[in-house]
Amino acid sequence: DDWASFSGTSMAAPHVAGAAALLRDRHPAWSVTQVKSALVQSGTSVVDDRGRIVGPQFQGGGVITLTEADRPLVFSGPAGVSFGLVQPGARVQGALALQTLGAGAGTWDVSHVPARSSTGRAELALPAAVEVPGTLAYVLSVPMSGAQGDVTGFVVLRRGTDVRRVPYWGRVSQ
Repeated sequence: DDWASFSGTSMAAPHVAGAAALLRDRHPAWSVTQVKSALVQSGTSVVDDRGRIVGPQFQGGGVITLTEADRPLVFSGPAGVSFGLVQPGARVQGALALQTLGAGAGTWDVSHVPARSSTGRAELALPAAVEVPGTLAYVLSVPMSGAQGDVTGFVVLRRGTDVRRVPYWGRVSQ
């Protein structure tokens, strides 16, 4: 009975720092940006008490999966997407630069998983597939009736059993 479960930034920070240090030791040629991307894209989802995926504003890239981060396959620049504050009727366009060290080259299927709080606020348009290395374009469209609140979730890249995720966040603001 001498232990307790804690969560939050102060608990996560030492684990993330340790994981980053291990990756830098194993891959000294990787840039800081590549280490961050490897950690973020290979995370696994955190779910609430009902089994629903919570948004990146509560979990970042998810729970670190160090064995997957050690073989990232894809580096995303940026590691996460911020749409910022968007007004009803707005369209936000952008792109992710996708790089690889070789093993991730080829065609990846693209989808997205919106967090439960995002439903109906906006629509994220993505291509069905992307070539890596390459660029993944996206368009966020907020309808005029878009309710105020967070637009958040994950862009999902899938090739066979390999899955990598890029968190996104924005806020519909009236």
